[in-house]
Amino acid sequence: MTENDTVTFVDGRASAGDSFAFRDRSGWIALFGWIQIAMAALVLLSIPLAFVNPQWTRQALGSPTGDLGGSAPATTGGDAPVKAMGPAIVSSGFNLLTAAFFAWTGIGTLKVSRWARTLVLSAAKLWLLTGIVAMVYWLWTAPALGTMLASTSGVEVPPAIVGLLIAVVTLVVAFLYVVLPSAFVLFFRSAAVRLTFERLDPVPSFTESVPAPVLSLTLTLALLSATALVFAPLGVIGVFGIVWTGAAAVISWLAVAVLIAYLTRAYWRLQPVGWWGTLIATLLATAAAVTTIAQVDLSMLLLAAGFPEEQIEALQWMGLTSRPALQTLTLLSAGLVLVSLFRTFRFFRGRPTV
Repeated sequence: MTENDTVTFVDGRASAGDSFAFRDRSGWIALFGWIQIAMAALVLLSIPLAFVNPQWTRQALGSPTGDLGGSAPATTGGDAPVKAMGPAIVSSGFNLLTAAFFAWTGIGTLKVSRWARTLVLSAAKLWLLTGIVAMVYWLWTAPALGTMLASTSGVEVPPAIVGLLIAVVTLVVAFLYVVLPSAFVLFFRSAAVRLTFERLDPVPSFTESVPAPVLSLTLTLALLSATALVFAPLGVIGVFGIVWTGAAAVISWLAVAVLIAYLTRAYWRLQPVGWWGTLIATLLATAAAVTTIAQVDLSMLLLAAGFPEEQIEALQWMGLTSRPALQTLTLLSAGLVLVSLFRTFRFFRGRPTV
């Protein structure tokens, strides 16, 4: 098919014979595939940085200079080396999952596989949505950067340097969380790109076996399941204002991961238990999180999870431990999941329960 060939649409598929101008986008598709591969490589390269953080390293080695003065019982004693590495393990887990996804979809994009386009498009929409929230939150907290740096370092940073840092971080956040996902959404949703994938891979993929809204929420549920699994090494969980630590917390996180994985599979298969189970789980998780945020000292919770005091103080200055902010974010996230869930209810109506 050349650049001037024409196609028509039949049930959303491309076929020859109409006046719709079609441009082959194979070259651009390859470029986006290599961009995903490069992003996977960069994320992988960032993993070791979590383990060379001086504060975490001093805690893990039991150095007196990293001592928290007994204010964090969870990081003292025989389990200190393991506990202090919890945040680094969680960060590395997220990065590893992200790199794996980019590498997988990047290879699929280079092969011009239809499943890669639909997965990348759904993931890019989620990426853009969370990116916009992150961008707005950064702009809200950026003015406090100077105070945060002075508090954590003990040195007064010149306003000019603070302004430069704010500008640089704003550009980086805007590029990574708004510009880049927007480019992926606009590119992979275009008709020419879709037709190129369908021409080079004419057999419908597994991602096309369900409606697009179902696929998007399925990816969200899969991400939540992976998040629960990654959080397990922290050894801390709060449920309805009650904090569990140690083995009980690890087992709880693993149980949550398995439950969400089951709901993800059932939802993907358009089984009503997947829809209703996700609804109940979302309501219960939201109530548990809001109650815990209201009743538990979040700074002590982070200390128990192994986060260093300096990092917790930075999070406090950024408002990331603020009860109203976290409760609002929790309710907003739950609201988005519920809206997406009710949008897909029609696809589950009248289907068998198993």
